[in-house]
Amino acid sequence: MLQDQPPQDDRSAVIFEARIERGAELVVIVRGEIDLATVAAFSAVIDEALLETSCLVLDLSETTFLDSTGLSVLVAAHRTLRYNPRAIVLRSPSDFVRRALLVSGVDHLVTIQDT
Repeated sequence: MLQDQPPQDDRSAVIFEARIERGAELVVIVRGEIDLATVAAFSAVIDEALLETSCLVLDLSETTFLDSTGLSVLVAAHRTLRYNPRAIVLRSPSDFVRRALLVSGVDHLVTIQDT
């Protein structure tokens, strides 16, 4: 008798979204994993936001993974914003994302806010 098998890890099923929400402030909302497969889309949204603001706010509350490619985008944005750690605000990063920021030292380049 065949038993149901748990679903296999299907990387194509991973949801990624990065979009700009314009309101009282410009916020980049990132959902899913930031990795080699999604970093180009993440970088494009960051570049678009930097054309409109000098204070980059990212809502990372639904970001589940951040690798070195995503960290490099944050470092590049830090350089673009003239090395001002208050110019990049990361809101509600998950424990995993927070750990990646800490281990890489990127946490010293940004402001982390818990909401």
